[in-house]
Amino acid sequence: MNAFRMADNGGVSLRFRKRKGRWILQERRPGLNLLLVLEWVAVTLAACAILLSGVIVGFYQSRSEFDAQSRDFANAAVNAVVPSWSSDRLLAQGSPDFVASSSDEFSAYFGRLLALGPGQKNQGCQGRAAVEPWAIYSPITARYFCEIRSGRRQSVVALTLSRGLDDWRITSFYVSPPAPVRQ
Repeated sequence: MNAFRMADNGGVSLRFRKRKGRWILQERRPGLNLLLVLEWVAVTLAACAILLSGVIVGFYQSRSEFDAQSRDFANAAVNAVVPSWSSDRLLAQGSPDFVASSSDEFSAYFGRLLALGPGQKNQGCQGRAAVEPWAIYSPITARYFCEIRSGRRQSVVALTLSRGLDDWRITSFYVSPPAPVRQ
């Protein structure tokens, strides 16, 4: 078999046609090669999918840590608000959306806490953090229900929390009307 050399002008390439079983000279077409672009897109999408799945798995594995942090924040927030009945302390721990949407509802909620009487005490908050990877504002949220007792009356404070870049913030707050304690 004799070897041959082609001129290096770059405008022509040697290709093998499988159907006809022979070699042909073919002009190179200027522009993007569609197969090359599709390969690049496929590799990029695969890398993004692997990276995103790693982030989501990391969030789910650290959920127990988020549970502990959010429970501590919820207990501290309720313990700060309950004895003083001050909306300023509540708003200081609220998210920007929560603070912007605050209204006179807080005075009604704090009135419900006042109706419990003296000696109010937080019995602890129950709830958990949730990882929501497709959420718009925050992928990590938490919901807690804290029972407040005073003598023979009780009320429930419901909190929704959201984790920002470095800390937890209150996104909603509700106080149920006082009710007799069930034994």
